[in-house]
Amino acid sequence: MITFTGKCIDPFNLTPDDIDIRDIAHSLSMLCRFGGHTNRFYSVAEHSVRCRMECHEDKFIQQVVLLHDAAEAYTGDMIRPLKLNLPEFQELDKKIMTTIHRAFFGKRLSTMMGGFNDYIDKIDQLLLFREMVTLTVIDKSVIDNSAVPPGQFASLLVPDMGWPPEMAESMFLNSAHLLGTKKIK
Repeated sequence: MITFTGKCIDPFNLTPDDIDIRDIAHSLSMLCRFGGHTNRFYSVAEHSVRCRMECHEDKFIQQVVLLHDAAEAYTGDMIRPLKLNLPEFQELDKKIMTTIHRAFFGKRLSTMMGGFNDYIDKIDQLLLFREMVTLTVIDKSVIDNSAVPPGQFASLLVPDMGWPPEMAESMFLNSAHLLGTKKIK
């Protein structure tokens, strides 16, 4: 595959040298969540920035949250029901994320990842609810009521969701810059 910055890479054999934050930001800004089944364009990059905005931990954890879907820059976004039922894809996604983590965090992250996964999942789930309510025509009864009490769906609406790709890319890169996201040499 040829990336936005012109690198020829093999997604099955990525190295930390293949990883570029500009490729990640650009690609994620062009990928629509929910397989495109939304009432307006909503990118994975915007989702990632919004997840980072929900994170009130230190900058390091915010970087991890910002990059939580970064593998999709190299695989594309796959809808959750497919992703959960394709173990080979899950393994590839995990392998790519490990390479991305090595590129930006070295070995520091691999020993700590277990505790982050639950935290990231919680933020990701909150955003998923907001996105579903704001961007899809969904029967509210399919959303887990333990996570969203009845009568509070209106509070999940986010009117400004759906940035243009250029804005999503810029916001992703700005977030990465502000957090000090740099490749480890």
